[in-house]
Amino acid sequence: MPELNTFLAFTGIVLAVLLVPGPAVLFVVTRGVSLGVKGGVVSAAGVALGNAVWAMAAALGVAAVVAASGRWFSILKIAGGLYLIWLGIQRFRARDRLESTDVERGASLRRVFGQGVVVAVLNPKTALFFVALLPPFITPGNGPVWIQGLILGLWFSTVGLITDSSYATFAGGVGRPVLMRTIGSRAGNRVVGTTYIGLGAAALVSGSRSGD
Repeated sequence: MPELNTFLAFTGIVLAVLLVPGPAVLFVVTRGVSLGVKGGVVSAAGVALGNAVWAMAAALGVAAVVAASGRWFSILKIAGGLYLIWLGIQRFRARDRLESTDVERGASLRRVFGQGVVVAVLNPKTALFFVALLPPFITPGNGPVWIQGLILGLWFSTVGLITDSSYATFAGGVGRPVLMRTIGSRAGNRVVGTTYIGLGAAALVSGSRSGD
């Protein structure tokens, strides 16, 4: 088990990272605007599960293999980028309303959750993050290294769920009504779709393993 001071220091670093808006935050904010509060929070939960998958992979050494392998890194990066672009295209093809009606009825919550999982799992930079972040906070002699890494990684995913859900709740509760009043559903779909496509394109053109 990580020591208390180590755990607190790790939590401080995690909060500093998660509170700065990045691609994951932009994704869940867009989902909150598009799907409403419930859909945004469910998307954040999906992202958290995807991050937990990478946490387990990091603890078992799989993430290090992906981070070190240019081929696997590129495959995941391309798949993730194309998936986001596909989500964006779906928004452009949508009818004159945003998605929240079906979500509020509970018809697509599993699909929304699954999309969040896929987006997170297909982000190989999460592997890089865990490979770089976890080792400094693991202390030999405090138990099996892989268990310490797993605990810290799952804690990261839990804190991420809290922060991402907060962003999604604000976006769904405040951002969505503002968007609907100012530009309407059709233009809103285009804004959401453009955001997804932009995130996907950014993933495709980003550096392979440098993190830039």
